[in-house]
Amino acid sequence: MLRAILVSFCITLLTGCASAPTPPAMNFHEGGRIGLYIDVSETIKHKHVGTTIFNNNEKIYPVQWDFANSIQHIVSSSLQKNGYEVVIIPKGSIAVNSESRMIEYQKESWIVPPSGKKLFETLRNDMKLDAVFIFQKGNTLVNLECGSGGCSPHYMDAPGLYSRSMFGLAYYLGSWGFDWYTYSLNPPADLTKTAPYDFHFTQTSTPLSRNPGFEEPKEITELSAEELLNLRKLILQDIEQKTLMLVENMNK
Repeated sequence: MLRAILVSFCITLLTGCASAPTPPAMNFHEGGRIGLYIDVSETIKHKHVGTTIFNNNEKIYPVQWDFANSIQHIVSSSLQKNGYEVVIIPKGSIAVNSESRMIEYQKESWIVPPSGKKLFETLRNDMKLDAVFIFQKGNTLVNLECGSGGCSPHYMDAPGLYSRSMFGLAYYLGSWGFDWYTYSLNPPADLTKTAPYDFHFTQTSTPLSRNPGFEEPKEITELSAEELLNLRKLILQDIEQKTLMLVENMNK
């Protein structure tokens, strides 16, 4: 059953990816001003979803990941190595609407909807930015299971581990705990919604089960300090890889 869900889920992702628009040509190159806004949770959580609700479990771990600073270092370094000027946007200084995206693709063109106009004008006109990376905490889609009866979304509001088991089979995801937006402002485009990158941003999580650096927890209800450290490393590695994908896109 779980294998069937996984196969169906992959088909769903690939189908969505095939219909995504291609990125537009950027009107900025080396030396462009890229904004970086980070408002992420520092709570570390493990959420387990089992065969029935009686097998479900959620636990918070009192550890410090210094998550926001780690993300800032990763993204800033990647951008600066490619010749961009990084502009740090202080947390709380802009209002990000998690209910709608700032830039949308409609009728074969990118537009700024009325709900995103104020933020777009602040970033593009007031801050003179060419693009922006936004990491916004929230109850984000960490896993989407699709089968013959439809799709079931699962959410997490913090970084950590998401595990799913059914009838003795299990898989694992590293939760980011935030929504990730990377917008080109010159011209307007939502780069995380363009092919082939949208495939990697459908879920706010890191695939772990097929990562050779990941080992299944020895105790599903009690992660060890070493397992938590390795989980942090793998999530940050994934964030770095996805950042490099987007920076490569911007350099085209």
